[in-house]
Order: sequence, then C-alpha cells, then structure tokens
Amino acid sequence: MISDRIADPRVPPEQSVTEYLATAVSPYRTLAGDGFGEALELARACAERVPAYRQLLARYGISAPQDREGFDRLPMVDKASYLRPSKLDALSDDGALRDCHIASVSSGSTGDAYFWPRGLTQEIEGAHSYEFMYRDLWHADTKRTLVVLGFAMGTYIAGSYTLAGSIMTARKGLDIIIVTPGINREEFLRAVAELGPQFDQTVLIGYPPYIRDMIDEGAAQGIPWASLNLKMMFAGEGFTETWREHLVQKAGVRNPLRDTVSIYGSADAGILGHETPLTVAIRKFCDRNPETAVAAFGRTDLPTLVQYVPHWKYFEAVDGELVFTSRAGIPLVRYNIHDSGGVWTFADLVALLRTYGFDAKAALAEAGCEDTLVELPFVYLFGRSDFTVTLYGANIYPENVKAALEKPELRDLTSGKFVLQTIDTEAGKPQLHVHVELAVGVAPTTALVELFASATHETLLELNAEYRELEKGIGATAYPVVELHGFQSSAMFEIGAKHRYLSTKKTGE
Repeated sequence: MISDRIADPRVPPEQSVTEYLATAVSPYRTLAGDGFGEALELARACAERVPAYRQLLARYGISAPQDREGFDRLPMVDKASYLRPSKLDALSDDGALRDCHIASVSSGSTGDAYFWPRGLTQEIEGAHSYEFMYRDLWHADTKRTLVVLGFAMGTYIAGSYTLAGSIMTARKGLDIIIVTPGINREEFLRAVAELGPQFDQTVLIGYPPYIRDMIDEGAAQGIPWASLNLKMMFAGEGFTETWREHLVQKAGVRNPLRDTVSIYGSADAGILGHETPLTVAIRKFCDRNPETAVAAFGRTDLPTLVQYVPHWKYFEAVDGELVFTSRAGIPLVRYNIHDSGGVWTFADLVALLRTYGFDAKAALAEAGCEDTLVELPFVYLFGRSDFTVTLYGANIYPENVKAALEKPELRDLTSGKFVLQTIDTEAGKPQLHVHVELAVGVAPTTALVELFASATHETLLELNAEYRELEKGIGATAYPVVELHGFQSSAMFEIGAKHRYLSTKKTGE
C-alpha cells in the first residue's frame, strides 16, 4: 500500500493520511525489496509528466526508461544543472505545483540556498520514521513523553518537518506532548526544567552542538538530567562515537544505542535515513577496530551510518557520491546531493562485519535492543563532498578537527564549534587556520592555543593521509594556526539555525 502510494502521486493526500492513521504499526518490519521498481516507475512518470525533466531527457536524446539498463543511462541532476534553471511548476507533475502546502529553505551551508516545497506525502514518510523512534525505541505508546524541539522554527526544514511528523504520530495515539522553543536557549531549558519532571521521559531534539550546549548550560543551572530519562534526536551534522559517549555520560543517558538517534535529512527530500541501535553498534565496533572501518567504509574515520527505506529513497553510489531517486515535493530522479559516501545492502554489510567478529543479533541482545532489528539497507556518508578546505591541494575535513576537539584534555574546554579557513600569509603562502569557540567560563590563553594546535596537528597526522604526505613535503608550514574565541564572543559562532564549519575567506581580512 505504501509503495503504491509513493509510486503513484495521484493518490489523494487525504487518503494517505487516513491510511497512515489506520496503520497499526510502523511499516519498517514489513517493507521488503530494494526499491528499484518504485524508482523506475517514478523515472518513467517524470519523463512523461514533468516538463523540465522531459526537456532534459530530450536534450540527451533519451527516452523514458523501461528497465535497469535504461535507468542507468539517465543523467544525474543537481541543484545547479536542473533545478535553478527551471521554475517550480516546470519541475512538478503536469507542469503544476500541487499537493504541496509548505516550502522550506535549504541550510545554504554551501552558500546556495533553495526553497523546497513539500506536502503530506513527504510528511507521512517522516511520520513513519518518527514513529519508529517514539514507539519502537522509546515506547511512547505507554510512557508519557515530553518532546522538546530545539531546531530553528523558521524557514529551515528541520523544525517544521519534525513538528509535522511528531504531531502526526501523536494523532495516532502515542502519548506525546511537544514544546517548540527552537533555538531560544532560555525557553528550551525552562521547558525542560518545568515540564520534564512531570513526564516519564524527555526527548531532546536539535543540532548536535546545540544539544551539547543545552546539557552544559542546564547542568550549570541545576537541571537533574539523569532523573529525566533522556532520549536524544539529532540532525544536521555527524559526530564521532567519542562525542556521543561523552554527551551521554554528561546527560545520564541510560542506553546510547537505543536512546540516541541521528537523522540523515535534507530540505531536498526530508528524512533520507536514520540511525538505529544496529547502526550505532556497528559504529562503536568499527571505532574500536579501525581495520573493520576501512573494509566497510574505506577510511578509518567513521562516517554517519543510517538505515533507510528504499521504497521511499532509492540510493546509488556513483563515483564516491550519493545519488537518490525520491517522490519529493519536486520529484527527483538520480539527484546528486553531493554527499560523499556509499551504500550497503543489509545482508552484505552484516556478512562482511561477521568476518571481522561482529555479530549483529548478539550485539543488539547484549545492549538490550534485540527487539529493534530492522533488515533495511544502509547508507553511509562522510559529509558534503565540497565541505573541505584545501592546504597545498590536501583536503582538510571538518571531521578530522572534530576528533581533535573531542580528546579528553580538550572536550570540556570547548563548545564543540569551530571554523576552518585557508588564509594566505603576507608572503602569499596558504596557512590552515582553525577558529575554536571555548566553553562557557573558559578564557583564551597562550598555553591553551598551543594545546589546541598540538592536538589538532596530532589528529590530522593520525587520520588524514593527505595531510601526512603534505607535512613530509612542506614541514612546519603545514602546522595549524589556532585562534581561540570566548563563548559567543565572535560572529563566527553566533546563534543560528545551523553552524557552518567552513569560511570561504582566503585572506586574513
């Protein structure tokens, strides 16, 4: 029923809502197949009914695909090549934008924001994912649950999309009360302090750095986090397992596999996938066994690893980038979001990990999560492929610097936020600059600057092969320059919907 609705956009949205509310449980345990049938049908429908896509295929001399070979010949599209040259109507079914009721702007992290429309079809997909978290992981059908939504409630997608999906799950009978302070820090903590003790559990939702700030500030105000039976839902950026462990210890989270979930989402198409207890267990195993990480993901630094419903988002990995096909508000066929990563089937990844000593069912049973297993495929991502700075041609990844700031000697000294820049010296030679925001009450000193610089240098040498080779060639010139900023003292770290870890500036101006 669900896959038929997704493949056929002509099913009335009201009927879809009725179907969702009448479905007893989340469909995660019953969906099977690789999703290619839905992707092929959507591609054929777009070739016939979407004017901009029909014109695109005509320019390539390609007709509507009839099989996998035809689908593989379809051009990949992205925002610049396909979306921006066309008006929304031309990108929609039959040349008319309909069945959509809201538009959200992409974060603009790359400097190229775009308005994305969506309707009930996309929000119902999100509701199924949220229901899996609220019901299957956190038992909100039997526990009174306070949801504190800390995403920005403006034009960005995370706030409105999460609110819509959470409301829909509440309408289905889950015992959920949602409060929406957004990124208002005082209101967020006031809601937790006043309402949290009245519920069986509290769910904190927000960008990872923001939730960390709330835990730190709340603890300073005397909020007894450990007594609130906390659950956490993140989105917007990845983090390491060291970061997760440190946060759950601070917050008194009881089961990090079950009680923390990171979502892979975008304004383009809503939720693309999300963590499950299994994906967290896999990451923790790979974190302890780097050779397994290399075998599974090609690198020792860990990607975000999620499971996804292929009937809703059909993923391909092409030249190291993730490409998906989805019945989004604007139907997207072989859309390149320019995230670097790859795809695994459930059976193949589980089999590979078994050869390295990881047993999926045993790992879940050991963590008390055996009831959460879903046999959906995996997608992993290392972040936006253009979210790097370069130093003499070597790629410097934000993930490398995150790992440095999470070292035990640094993690309590910083808010976790930083900005990378390549700045040209007076001699015209590029230097890597790392701007770091300190934690509340920590003042910058010369000794701290050297401590952060040394840790960053050591971590880059450990995790980044390009940097190691670069240093062999240019020596001390590769050493990072660290600039420390007091908490919320710099415009680089101003409160916003989503922190940017890169600056486009190339000079010291």
